[in-house]
Amino acid sequence: TLPRLTRLSADTRASTDKRPDLSTGPVLVTGGTGGLGSLIARHLVTEHGARDLVLVSRQGPDADGATELTNELQQHGARVRTLSCDLTDRAALTTLIDDIGPLTGVVHTAGALADATVEHLDAEALATTFAPKANPAWWLHELTQDHPLTLFALFSSIAGILGSPGQANYAAANTFLDALATHRHGLGLPGTSLAWGSWERTTGMTRHLTQADHDRMTRNGLRPLSNAEGLALFDAAVGSGAAVLAPVKLDVGTLSRLEPVPEALRGLVRRPRPTARHAASAAPPAVDPGSALELVREQVAEALGHGDADAVDPERDFRELGFDSLTAVELRNRLMSATGLRLSATVVFDHPTATALADHVGAQLAAGRSPEPSAYTVATLYERLYRDGRIEAATQMLVGASWSVPTFSDRDSAEHAMRPVTLATGPRRPRVVCVPAVTPAATPHEYDALGRRLDGVLDSAVLPYPGFGTGQAVPEDRRTLVGMHARSVLDHVGDEPYVLVGRSLGGTVAHAVTGELERLGRGPRGLVLIDTYPLDGASRAREWLLGLPARAAVEEGAPDDAALLAMGAYLRMFADWTPYAVTTPTLFLRAGRPTPEMAGEDGWQATWPLPHDLIEVAGDHFTVLTDEVADTAEALLGWLEKLD
Repeated sequence: TLPRLTRLSADTRASTDKRPDLSTGPVLVTGGTGGLGSLIARHLVTEHGARDLVLVSRQGPDADGATELTNELQQHGARVRTLSCDLTDRAALTTLIDDIGPLTGVVHTAGALADATVEHLDAEALATTFAPKANPAWWLHELTQDHPLTLFALFSSIAGILGSPGQANYAAANTFLDALATHRHGLGLPGTSLAWGSWERTTGMTRHLTQADHDRMTRNGLRPLSNAEGLALFDAAVGSGAAVLAPVKLDVGTLSRLEPVPEALRGLVRRPRPTARHAASAAPPAVDPGSALELVREQVAEALGHGDADAVDPERDFRELGFDSLTAVELRNRLMSATGLRLSATVVFDHPTATALADHVGAQLAAGRSPEPSAYTVATLYERLYRDGRIEAATQMLVGASWSVPTFSDRDSAEHAMRPVTLATGPRRPRVVCVPAVTPAATPHEYDALGRRLDGVLDSAVLPYPGFGTGQAVPEDRRTLVGMHARSVLDHVGDEPYVLVGRSLGGTVAHAVTGELERLGRGPRGLVLIDTYPLDGASRAREWLLGLPARAAVEEGAPDDAALLAMGAYLRMFADWTPYAVTTPTLFLRAGRPTPEMAGEDGWQATWPLPHDLIEVAGDHFTVLTDEVADTAEALLGWLEKLD
C-alpha cells in the first residue's frame, strides 16, 4: 500500500513555546530576497525573534526589493546581511558559511523549474531543478552538522508527493528534500521538510503561471494559500517535531469528485463504498463518434480556462492556442476519462488541432472500444527486431509495409500540409524554420531544447510531417513532400528573411526543400544541417547508422503502428537520393562524439558531400539537441551573425 497523507492532529500543533529559539545566533535564508524567502524573513524577525538574519540569493543586494527589505528588518532591530552566493557551487557555499560562523537556523527556500514531460527530460532540465534545490540542501546538511542549529527547514513541494504532469524533475528534487529531513531526524538533528501547496503570492517560480494554470489546480482540489495561512502553517510545521509535512489547502469536496482520487489523498476523502450500480454509473458515458469535435473543443476550453468551447478554433494548432506539455497531458487525461479510450501520451501533439484530434477520437469511438494490443502489430515486431539487433531487417520491414499507408498527391497537398509550430519568438532576423528528423519522437518535439535557447532572440518554428497520426496520409513521393514543405515555409515567413535547419534525415529534407525554394526564387538566407548522413548505398550498408532512427523510435517515442509506418514511408522517399548543389550558404554542425552504437566504427562522423562551413559541436547525434544543445545554439547564432 502506498503511503497516504493524514491530517496533523490538533494536539501536535505548535504553540509559541514549541517554536525553535532563533535569538541566539545567525539564521540563514536561501532565496532570501525572493517572493517566499522575503516573506519568511520578515516572519522570522517579527514573530520568531530572530535577531541576526543572513539573506542569500544569486543577486544578493542587487535583487529587486532587497534594499527595502533590509531597511525594514533593521527597523525591527535585526542585524541583516544580504549576500550574493551561487548556491550551485559548493565551494562558494562553504566559504559563505565559514564567513558567517556557527548558525542557529537554516531555511532553504531556493529552487527552480524546468517543465518537460518524461520522454523529453534531458540532463539540462534535471540539473536546472536539482542544482539550486537538492544539491545545496545536502551541502547545508553536511556543512552545519557541528552547528548549534535549532531550525533546519526545507521548502519542498506537494509535487513530490502527488506528482505533477510535466514536472518529474521538480518532483524528484523536492522528494530528495523530504528524504533529507527524514535522514536528519534519524541522526538526531533538527530537520523539517515542508511540501508546500500553491500560494496566492506570486514568486519567481510561479510568475509564469497563467489563469488557466491556476484554474487547473483549483479543478484538482488544490487552492492557493494566503500569506497569513502559509505563515500559520509554517509555524505549526516547525513546532511540530515532524520530519515531513504538507502545508496545503485542499478542497475535499472537489477531491471527492475526482476520478481517480490521487492515492496519497485517499485517506482524506470519504467516498461511498462502490456497489454494482455505482460501478455502472461511474463508467464513462457513451459518446457519439459524430460529437467528438464538440467533446474535444469542450475539453480544450476547460484545459485552457475558457468559459466557452466557441473560443476554441478547431483548425488552430494546439501550441498556438497556448498548450504546453502540462496542458497536453491534462487534455489527454480528460479525454480518456470522458470516453474510456486509451490514448497515447503524445496524442495531443500527434493530432495538433481540435479537428485532427476529434477525427482520431471519433475513429476510436466508432470502433466501439480501445483497440487491444496485439502480439503481432508493426510496433511490436519492429521493437522485437530492434532488440534482437536485426536493424536492417527492422528497417526493411517498415519500408515495405509503408506502401500500405494512404497517400496524397501534390494536387491535394494543401489539405494535408501541417502548419509550422512556434518554438520561440524574438526580435532578430532571419527567422528560423526547423525540419525535424522523421522519427515519431522527433515530430515536433525534437527542437524544444533549442527553442528554449532561441526564445527572446529569434523567431523559430518547427515544420511537422503529416502521417504520424492514425488515419493520416503521407505524401505519395519525395517531390510532393518537398513542394508541400516549400509552400508551407513561404506561407509562414512571408517576405521576411529566413534560414532552414534540419537534423539527421531532417537535414536531407531541409536541403531538398532549399533547392525547391531556390527554384521558386525565394531561397533561404542560410541552410544549417545538424549531423546529417545522406541515405546513399554506403550509408545503408552501415547497420549502426540505420540504428539511429530505430533507437529514436523505440527508446524515446513508444510509437504506434501509424507513426512507424509513416517513418518507413519517409525513409523510403529518400533512399538513394543524392543531394544536388544549392547556392544557399550552408553550415554543417557535426557531432563531436559518437553514440554508443557508433563507438569503434570507422567513418562514424557525419560528412556532407557539397560545399559548406563546418563546425564541430559538443555532444553525439542525439545530445546535440538535448543535453548539450547550448553548444549547438551558440554555433548556430554565431554563424547567423556572420551572414548579416
